[in-house]
Amino acid sequence: MKHDPPAIWAQLEPVLQFLKENHARIKKLFFISDGPTMQYRGKKNFFLLSTIPFWMGFTAVNWSFLEDGHGKGPADGVGATMKRTADSQGARGTDIPTAKALYDTLFPLTKVKLFYVEEDEINRVSTLLPKELTTIKGTLSIHQVICTTPGTIHYRVLSCFCNSEAICPCFHPSSTNIAPQVQPGRDVRTSEPTAPENGSHSTPSSEYEGTLCPVDDITKDLLGKWCVITYDDNPYPGIIADIAEGGLEVKVMHYIGRNRFFCP
Repeated sequence: MKHDPPAIWAQLEPVLQFLKENHARIKKLFFISDGPTMQYRGKKNFFLLSTIPFWMGFTAVNWSFLEDGHGKGPADGVGATMKRTADSQGARGTDIPTAKALYDTLFPLTKVKLFYVEEDEINRVSTLLPKELTTIKGTLSIHQVICTTPGTIHYRVLSCFCNSEAICPCFHPSSTNIAPQVQPGRDVRTSEPTAPENGSHSTPSSEYEGTLCPVDDITKDLLGKWCVITYDDNPYPGIIADIAEGGLEVKVMHYIGRNRFFCP
């Protein structure tokens, strides 16, 4: 089961559509979640939250990230209820081998609104992601992201809700165009590459030199291979130790001086 940003937004889309159809007055979305970088607090989710809601007719998105050990809330209670119901059916001999079987089993047994999302929907959302997205320095310290213009996000280290009509100056918010190659406000679903004025077909130059190249596809073939990751604009060599939920776990070397590292 995928838990990366495309999967998250493929699952959010039917929920937001239900919201629009049944509560048409709602124009601004507020999200509160924990902050794993492979799911919510990362540039892929930042891009999707700055685009998909606007295509659906919403006018603003506000996403706040909780700290570790934040406790449980109503959403956790709903999930726990679904798990207990599924466990109860399994104990009664019901076979639930797939997500579709789980949906079909739970649907007639609960008043909770359920949606089933096909893998094709997740793949469709994945195609919306540009190849290059802006990496925000200090992402782990971000606790609120606000978007009022498609493609442009405002972010800060602490959340503030003192002004519901505008982005307040509290805690010194910064802003960036999360996808530099996409003009703010432009619908990337219909964006076409611009042809060179002289009619020639030029090959885009790469910002990567030597033997380094970006990781576009995360596959099991990457396990055990060396890589270089960037954190706060500093490079760290390391070995890919695990692959889970669309992300990489890298065992990095420690920095002890210019171009000097050691394995802990």
